[in-house]
Amino acid sequence: MTPVTPPATSIPPTARNHRRRALALTVPLAAGALLFAATSFARATSALARIATAKASGVAYLKTLQAADGSHTGGRRSGEWAFSAFAAAGTAAVDVHPGGDTAKNARTVYRDLLASSGRPSASPVVTDYERGTLNAYAAGIDPARVGTGRNLIADIASYWQPASPGCYGPPADCNGTVFALLALAGAKTQDGGQRVPQSLPDSSIAAVRANEHTDGGWDYSRAAGNPTQPAAAGGIDMTGATLTSLCAAGVPGTDPAVEAGKNFLKGKPVNATSASTRCWAPTPTPTPGPSPV
Repeated sequence: MTPVTPPATSIPPTARNHRRRALALTVPLAAGALLFAATSFARATSALARIATAKASGVAYLKTLQAADGSHTGGRRSGEWAFSAFAAAGTAAVDVHPGGDTAKNARTVYRDLLASSGRPSASPVVTDYERGTLNAYAAGIDPARVGTGRNLIADIASYWQPASPGCYGPPADCNGTVFALLALAGAKTQDGGQRVPQSLPDSSIAAVRANEHTDGGWDYSRAAGNPTQPAAAGGIDMTGATLTSLCAAGVPGTDPAVEAGKNFLKGKPVNATSASTRCWAPTPTPTPGPSPV
């Protein structure tokens, strides 16, 4: 596929809609990053059979939430994260269908939903397209061709901020940039290649680094250029999501910014056990389901 080059203009969403949808995007994925870390810790203390049973139970439960038409979305966009959960558990979305009706498999239904002309809404924000890209990729759908004229990668690129290189969506919010980096770097082509010129993720990596707080964490608000924001407390969810995006973009786990982020998370107690100091493990590049179609 021809690399996408950001246009000279951007589409400014409203701050209110951006924050609401940003939360819908961030919480599930960041929670997934932390759950991955918890699973890594569990491997040291639990039998593999128990882990396998837990994963199977989770997949079985998610299948019960599937609608009769094969969708997991319904009226709540957060249901889309089921596709990422299935992929993480090694279950292909194409094999998830209600009542044995394979024509209503989750992958086909989601692809049709993404391809609809009214998707995602009349007033989209960049996180809508980032969420769609990540979940389409996890479901085995090529985000660059979810339908005729529908290219989610190009949609993300349209929110590039010329005045704030590396940023996507309102520069005052880090959320759009963090998940743009994760989507553009993590959602590979069908032959495993990168979809955009390396200069784009490199620019976003620099923007993300500049927004790290002095405690090693990240939050929704922009810290770069703000005299007081770097000293504010970082957020657990945004820090987990940001570390995931940096690692997906090729930043090594030994990088000072990543090390500081890991130390930040290690300092956040989970409970009274030793898990409070062992709550982070390197997160791999997002893995899709079956080959995109």
